[in-house]
Amino acid sequence: MAEQCRNLSDTAASERADDCDLVYACIEFVYTVNGGKACLDVYNINDEIPCDDSDQYYVQENALTNYLNNAAVRKAVHVDPTLSVSDPGSTWVECNNITITQTTDETTPASVSYLPALVQKGVKVVIANGNLDLLLNYIGTEETLGNLT
Repeated sequence: MAEQCRNLSDTAASERADDCDLVYACIEFVYTVNGGKACLDVYNINDEIPCDDSDQYYVQENALTNYLNNAAVRKAVHVDPTLSVSDPGSTWVECNNITITQTTDETTPASVSYLPALVQKGVKVVIANGNLDLLLNYIGTEETLGNLT
């Protein structure tokens, strides 16, 4: 599959996105092997989750949203207590389109551009991601950090 996808033109590859998407291929493989009775948990590749009409991935994401908007958690991570959880602009939302500065300025550089200066100044930085996460795995992090030295 990888060899075939590598040799496709950009146009052909976009037309066959599902065929050349490794994440999709892994999900499809687990679904097929289990006869449609269990699906791959993309957030923990060691687990399988039931395949039914409800989207299990969104159920997990709702749990994260509820947790991060919990009053005790907000206090623990020093969220401004004057920000109301009833205001959509003041709550944690996955893939929120509201920018930190509340402007339309999209010229803010990527965080990777700040890392070298922080490290040079002796600021301790923790960069972490799940080692069992299929969607956000360690490879991009490893390459980014490798390019900083």
